[in-house]
Amino acid sequence: GLVMYEAGHSHAKGTLPDNIAAQRAFLNFMLLNGVVRGVSVNVNIPTNITAGSTVNLATSNNGSPAVVAAGGDGLLSYRWYSSCGGTFSNATAANPTYTAPATAGVCTLRVVVNDGCNRRSFGSDTTVIGAAPAPAIPVDLQVFKTDNLTTLIVGSSVNYTVTVKNNGPNPLSSFTLTDVATVTNGVSAFTPTPTITVDKGTYTSSTGLWSRTAPLVVGEVLTFTVSATVNPTATGSLTNTATVSLPPGFTDPNSSNNSSVDIDTLQASTVDISVTKNDGITTVYEDQSTSYTITVTNNGNVTIPGIQIQDRVYRTGGTVIRPSTGNVTPSTLAASGNNAIYGTLDSGVFSSNALTVSSLSKAGSSF
Repeated sequence: GLVMYEAGHSHAKGTLPDNIAAQRAFLNFMLLNGVVRGVSVNVNIPTNITAGSTVNLATSNNGSPAVVAAGGDGLLSYRWYSSCGGTFSNATAANPTYTAPATAGVCTLRVVVNDGCNRRSFGSDTTVIGAAPAPAIPVDLQVFKTDNLTTLIVGSSVNYTVTVKNNGPNPLSSFTLTDVATVTNGVSAFTPTPTITVDKGTYTSSTGLWSRTAPLVVGEVLTFTVSATVNPTATGSLTNTATVSLPPGFTDPNSSNNSSVDIDTLQASTVDISVTKNDGITTVYEDQSTSYTITVTNNGNVTIPGIQIQDRVYRTGGTVIRPSTGNVTPSTLAASGNNAIYGTLDSGVFSSNALTVSSLSKAGSSF
């Protein structure tokens, strides 16, 4: 109350002590009024800014403004300064955009805030202007994958060919190739894990990294071979996707050819063997030679190696007089292949000839 009273009345009290007390009360009032009604400024600039880049100070503080000012009388005015150069989109805005200089170094951004009574406050924060990264090197890397099939038999082996080509415009010393296979019923597509080989350079299956001391030049093609066995419990369809990706520092201007998909319908394995034998005649005489043609056909869809034929000649009474058992060479049939077994009957023997097959060969093949 005394401060308010003294501030509004004459300071001439008649005595020196009274005048001094009144003047002190008035001065304290003015100082207190300035402190209470002054502007507070809080500045938070990003710790690092890339040289030449532009930062929006309205959202640079984790989505919030870099500068928050409060207090004062009337409208606040702003003025921004930079110790390292660069430009502000509007140096008198509360939170303008700031474009950093091209030169790296430590930089202090400072803002001065005035209120309507021309009370002035300021705030500042320091940032590190980092060197701009080197521009990414363009390389168009293309991949294509196929097994040249539309149907796979579960439990059978399959070989995929994966070609990777550098379409330019720059050479490349390494890249990553990933190979992912899935089947409709969700089990592992292959068992065991496929093996992947490449005709040039080094490929590490665990990381997918291909590398070579001499770079993959523009126009050069690599050929990868993926050898696998289809899981016997797989059903539906098998989708196999090969994808290539560039190392850091490179960019692919055409990402549409970075993946290639091969899809095959899965079929269950079936085994169906048929055998026929014929010598082309109905009567044979003693000491007469005759030749039999034995045809074994695999009507199933899987290849089973190790074919064995058992061939016997019987007397009229059923006694075996000429057994013949042996492996077929080759044991895996070629398409439309054939083999003949010959025999000579004993004198005076009326015989019949029987044949059994104990294993089979490639689907659709025959002897």
